[in-house]
Amino acid sequence: MARRFPKTNHTHPRHLRAAAFSAVAGLSLVAALAMPAAALATGGAGIDKSETVYVSADSSGNVRETTVRETLSNDGKAATLPDRSDLSDIKPSDDKQGFSTNADGSLSWTANGKKVSYSGRSDKPLPLAISVSYTLDGRPIEASELAGKSGHLVMRFDYKNESSATRSVQGSQRELFTPFAAITTVDLDEDVFHDVKLTNGRLVSGDTPMAVGYALPGLQRSLDLSRDQIELPEYFELEADVTNFSLGSVTTIVTPSLLSDLDTSKIDAEDNGETVDLLRSSMSQLMSGSDELASALQKISDGNTALSRGVDVFRAEAGLLPQATGQLADGASSLAQGVGQARDGAESLAAGGQALSEGLGRLNGGVTGLQGASAALGASLGDVRDVLTRAQRQAASAKDAASEAADMATQVGQSADDAQVAATAAGDAAERLGSSADALKAYASAQEGVRNQVAEAREALMGIDQTGMTDAQRQAVASALEKLNDAAGTASTVPQPEDVSAQVTKLEEKATSLSSAAASAQSIAQRSGAASAATDACGDLVAAARGSEEQATGLAGVAALAHQLDQGIVSIHGALGSAEDAGSLLGGAAASSAGAQQLAQALGQAASGAGELATGARRIDQGAGQLVGGIEQLQDGASALATGSSAAAVGSDQLTDGLRAFDEKAVSKMVEALDGSSMRKLVARLDAVSELADEYESFAGIAEGQHGTTKFVIRLDAIGD
Repeated sequence: MARRFPKTNHTHPRHLRAAAFSAVAGLSLVAALAMPAAALATGGAGIDKSETVYVSADSSGNVRETTVRETLSNDGKAATLPDRSDLSDIKPSDDKQGFSTNADGSLSWTANGKKVSYSGRSDKPLPLAISVSYTLDGRPIEASELAGKSGHLVMRFDYKNESSATRSVQGSQRELFTPFAAITTVDLDEDVFHDVKLTNGRLVSGDTPMAVGYALPGLQRSLDLSRDQIELPEYFELEADVTNFSLGSVTTIVTPSLLSDLDTSKIDAEDNGETVDLLRSSMSQLMSGSDELASALQKISDGNTALSRGVDVFRAEAGLLPQATGQLADGASSLAQGVGQARDGAESLAAGGQALSEGLGRLNGGVTGLQGASAALGASLGDVRDVLTRAQRQAASAKDAASEAADMATQVGQSADDAQVAATAAGDAAERLGSSADALKAYASAQEGVRNQVAEAREALMGIDQTGMTDAQRQAVASALEKLNDAAGTASTVPQPEDVSAQVTKLEEKATSLSSAAASAQSIAQRSGAASAATDACGDLVAAARGSEEQATGLAGVAALAHQLDQGIVSIHGALGSAEDAGSLLGGAAASSAGAQQLAQALGQAASGAGELATGARRIDQGAGQLVGGIEQLQDGASALATGSSAAAVGSDQLTDGLRAFDEKAVSKMVEALDGSSMRKLVARLDAVSELADEYESFAGIAEGQHGTTKFVIRLDAIGD
């Protein structure tokens, strides 16, 4: 697209003198704008406080908000730094640094050997006011009505210096203004702006064309210069044809450093010739250095443009930071709660492990005792089986004896020896039946003990708290419980003690009968020859034999019960396992309890650390908002820096041309126009104005004895898209 921005020309001699003086002012502006930026970055030699005032204003220049960024240098690595500030809502960049307010209103910063940076807000009026007016097709129009309009537009920026002081100049009291220099940049969309013309400004080409205006408000009055001799700019005007109007970034940079440290000692008001020679020599040096300056400023401009773009990307990404840090804070709090719950669980696990260890200790003793009782019961059952076998044989013998007794009762004449044999057999059977009864009683007692021990062990295992146990520990408890359940189930199939007791009662009754029969038979044997007695005794013996036959049937049932009991004991013994298994489980439970205690201690430390993490995350979340605010300021500063450096780069080219014109046409005429008296007055006023520039070191305040630099970055709202 063809460039449609013509260069502005000044042909009137008065304009030429203004251009020449503006060229010198431009050089001063370049130095003034560059030096504070460097000082802000490095602290600056001899600079104690660097200040940047960020101003947000509407499209007409009305201030909406003022934020100030301060940096206190600390080359001496001091622990505390003195300061004075009238800002509100002061926030340090480093949370570890803070301040206290002294009785006289001054501040003392905790620096910790580092520089201190902080920001705050101010409602003070600016020392230099900007007013922007708009005219469309010759008629005034409000900025809010301009969006989308087309026509011939005139934008005028008026700068009013509000910072003045009365000083003595050559014995007279004069009102002098702080020598502020202002540079305003306006981005120009080539689809919107056509045929642009500027007053007190230059067009700058680049990726985005811009108009750069400059002004030195109040300096003409301070120096008491006649406008017929020279006219210093106090406004900037842009004129163009616009289509579907919109306006992007408009930034103004203001600095009081234009005439700071001005040295007028070499100006000889009495010898204009030497002054001219000095001016010409100085001009030669200025023109020689201007080429180098232009090259360097172009590099700076390119770098600052890249910086501005990078900061824009950084700002876009940083916008997500508050949400992310909020999630971090929530997650850290959840972590702290979870670790605390885990610690409580580990403590419960340790307590449960201790209870498990104690319960398994009791189980281990019970298993050992139960195994002993089981072995003893098995031996007793063996004896019972032997007794029952012999008892069955004796019952058979008794049956045979009964048969013989019947024959003897019929044959009354049997011998007493046979009666003695019967008596002996019956007595032996009675004795063995008594032994069987005792064995069955022992069985019933042992069976009841087994049932009780199994129930106690099962209750101990079921009462163990398994919260926080490992899978292996839970499996060990489950396996032991399963074995006890199997043992309990097996024991339930063994005849109950009441069944055995009934059989014992029957055995005891039959043994008593057999004992009585044996006694009778013995008496018969002693009374051999008494047939009637023998007959009666044989009758009793027959009856006893019949009882023995019935008892044989009962003994067969007892034998079957003993066999079932024997099988049940074998099953219980297998279900309980060995004492070594119980001892191994006991050792594992003790180790689990000790490990759980260590885990609880470690989780206690972790809970403390998680709490600190949650606290730190909340601080990060709170600081994220401040960081985003700082990044926004950085974005504004980077944009302004890129704009200013780009303007300086282009202005340096114009400066070279202006210096040549100034050397050829202005220097001599200026000196010629000033006689000795006028020169002395100018030098005196320059000295006084320079002192004002040196004195304006801070907008928001500075401690006594400190030196500072300040600049203002004023951003106007965009119009339209």
